[in-house]
Amino acid sequence: MFATVRARFGDRLRLNGLPDLASRAFRYPASVFTVMLSAYLATRYEVLHNSRLVMWWDTFSYAYRNDPQWDRGPLVSFTGHAPRLWGAPLLFALFHGDVRRSDAQWAISTVAWAVLAWVLWMSFRSLAARVLASGAVLVFALLTPVTEWDFAILSESLSISLGVVVVAMFLLWMRTRTKIPLVVLTAAAFYWTFVRPELRVFVVILIGVLAFFWWRRVELRRAVAASVVVLVGAVAWCSAIMPNVYRSFGPYSRSRISENVELLVWKLPYIYGNPRVKHIYEQQLGMPPCPGALREVGRDWYRMADEVRACPELVAWAEAHGNDPVRFALAAPDRVLADVWNVAPAAFGGVDGYGLYGSPGSVFPAKIDRFMFRADRSRFIALICLVVLAIVGAVLSGALRRRRPYVVTAFVLIVAALVSELAGLIVLDSEPARYSVQENFAVRIALLLLVVSTLDVLVERFTRRTDRGAAAEADVPASTLSEQRNESPPRATSDPLAAPVGVSDVCA
Repeated sequence: MFATVRARFGDRLRLNGLPDLASRAFRYPASVFTVMLSAYLATRYEVLHNSRLVMWWDTFSYAYRNDPQWDRGPLVSFTGHAPRLWGAPLLFALFHGDVRRSDAQWAISTVAWAVLAWVLWMSFRSLAARVLASGAVLVFALLTPVTEWDFAILSESLSISLGVVVVAMFLLWMRTRTKIPLVVLTAAAFYWTFVRPELRVFVVILIGVLAFFWWRRVELRRAVAASVVVLVGAVAWCSAIMPNVYRSFGPYSRSRISENVELLVWKLPYIYGNPRVKHIYEQQLGMPPCPGALREVGRDWYRMADEVRACPELVAWAEAHGNDPVRFALAAPDRVLADVWNVAPAAFGGVDGYGLYGSPGSVFPAKIDRFMFRADRSRFIALICLVVLAIVGAVLSGALRRRRPYVVTAFVLIVAALVSELAGLIVLDSEPARYSVQENFAVRIALLLLVVSTLDVLVERFTRRTDRGAAAEADVPASTLSEQRNESPPRATSDPLAAPVGVSDVCA
């Protein structure tokens, strides 16, 4: 009887066109990814149970403390009447207690990195490229500087996870041109916009890329137009409520002043510490002097904030201009570029003066974490050299032509990361490893895409030469040998974007 029920159920699955996912997952070469994913999930589970949650001074501006001393008003406001954008506080409000919130961050992060690994596994043709791409992503997601954010009640974990989902869905959509990846991409990017204000830079660049597809692909215009409209609305909504967010931040700041004024207070040691910068701010940007704050520079931050409050003209200027980063950048671009260069090792090294922000259980020896993330000048220069070499390799190997979606995506990620990094450090260079974490990870994902695309093209080229040699010896068409190897022959078109394939084709 059980056999009959199983046979009927199997027939119904086949009649409905549902693939036998279990058998495909354990059939070579898909079994390789199944083993890697299983090991990754098991290790992430161990990380969850060997980690400790860390609270920071601004945690109470993201999640309720159930204490009137810390709960000073609503944390979720769609009109900006809260100290933060509503993205992270909304997630935290769904769970009672910090442990549950951390578990939710861990779960979202675990799924996000697994999805990116799965998309990369489907995207490339050679087994070597698939293993390198997926394995590197899964290993990267287990590094301490990555897992640490899941165990701090801040906005960075959600920001990282949604960014990873956006990249994964964009790659999948370019590969398949189906609606589901575009819908998920749009939803993730929409929510992502409201996690941190600086993420609008990434979303605006994404809008530009989608607009390019709308211009070049007539068959995609309807779906892409809807996505662009939604994301433009998200950026406009976020920009419209940010002034309210800045004003609402006052009761939650260290100094009980608005975010615009506090931005200036953080910047004052830099302004007063350099005669040229002080001259530009006071003479060209119109910043009023504050002798009391000048006396406290380098001594006591809170007393300096009190002195700023005692200078009403300076407070009024800060409310109107913040620290006026754009005008200062235009007045002293050389100074800004020098400052960015000085801070970049910490930003892209993933470590600043605060050390780790969470306390995760370590998976790899500390040497591996330090090898991948280290805030020194030599490592930063090495990262730049690797990116340049990867770009040159992608161009010379033909990957830019034959794996265009992935190489172009890498270019876009690098440009977006550099623009966002520059904009963020112009505003404030405090805690660069924290505030530049999205840019840091984006550059490393781009580097992986470039390397794997080049490897995939080289392996394909070697395989084709081997097939030709075998065909010449055996007088058998090379295409027949390719089919016997269970490898699809290369497409005739030189433009990978011109011939989309379905998800079923990619999974085969």
